[in-house]
Amino acid sequence: MRTLVSLLTITSLAALGCASDSSTGSYSNAVTGVDCRPDPGSYMPHDPDAPPTVDCSTPHDDVPQPGEPCCEFPQPGCDKDGCCDDDVIVEPEPPPPAPPDVI
Repeated sequence: MRTLVSLLTITSLAALGCASDSSTGSYSNAVTGVDCRPDPGSYMPHDPDAPPTVDCSTPHDDVPQPGEPCCEFPQPGCDKDGCCDDDVIVEPEPPPPAPPDVI
């Protein structure tokens, strides 16, 4: 009986752990791309049906240096440090194909 109770407790804890991980979503820093956890005090919720709007991979006129933060934070889907829900980050364009080698 003690083994059954222990097994049920472990199974319940494992199920809770999986549920809590999936409910937090996936977050990345919009500038660096590194996985992160948003600051609950500054995170701004976003409309899950809205298209991605955070684009820190494309140079903008207001950002003179590549790699500088190009976005103002917080904004919907992000916290004050640029930790954003992956659903709001615009995916960067793939690089163009390499030209063929000339022989």
